[in-house]
Amino acid sequence: MPREDAVAAPARTPAPVPPLASLVVPESAYRAMVLRHAQWLDTGAPAARHDWRLAAGGWRLAAGGWRLAAGRSGVPRRARRAPAALRRRPGPARVQLHRRRPRRAARRPGPGDAWTARAMLGSILLLVLLGLYGRGFGAAAARGLLLGALRPWRVAALPTPLTRADRVLVWLVPAVVLVASRLVLTWFAAPAHLLVTLGGSALFALVVRLVVGRRDPFHLWAVVGGVALLRSVLLLAALAGRGPGGYWFAF
Repeated sequence: MPREDAVAAPARTPAPVPPLASLVVPESAYRAMVLRHAQWLDTGAPAARHDWRLAAGGWRLAAGGWRLAAGRSGVPRRARRAPAALRRRPGPARVQLHRRRPRRAARRPGPGDAWTARAMLGSILLLVLLGLYGRGFGAAAARGLLLGALRPWRVAALPTPLTRADRVLVWLVPAVVLVASRLVLTWFAAPAHLLVTLGGSALFALVVRLVVGRRDPFHLWAVVGGVALLRSVLLLAALAGRGPGGYWFAF
């Protein structure tokens, strides 16, 4: 039997969990990153770009330290998320929400997106040269797209190509350029916008294809694809300066 005079061991009390408000990342880190990015979009100076990169690195470090401190202090993962009511509010609640995904918050349109737009413009230039001077594989499709973009009323005079490759490339190339240009516009971060845009384009293409009926659709795709390429060129030219951020900042 245990001794009655034995002293019971004191119960271990868990360490108090600090409130979530005490682990808030200073808003200055997020604000500095956003303002430095806007400064680079406005001036395009290399020094402003350097300051923006430093501010983005500081934000990632601050947000990563917050998540580490929250995990060690026993704050549940669900409690680290901003409430749904706060996510709809700007300001500090937005910082609270972006703190969960610091890399995504730090990912902002920059020189990489601008170089992607320039590379796509160079590819379209090669397509134009193929349509003007090329022969053989893909030349008929490139010629039809070029004529459909600049002089669509003369597309009907083009001979229908005999190869299946030209029949596929005449709609596949504009579709790829349209998707890629919209991805650059949204810096690969807005799939909903891409879905709505491509859904509308696909619905339009389906309707005009049904209108054509049993006739050969090569001339139809040459006109529709040429117009889509022309729109993409105008969009990419606007993005080639400082990326989609500069495009939106100009407004």
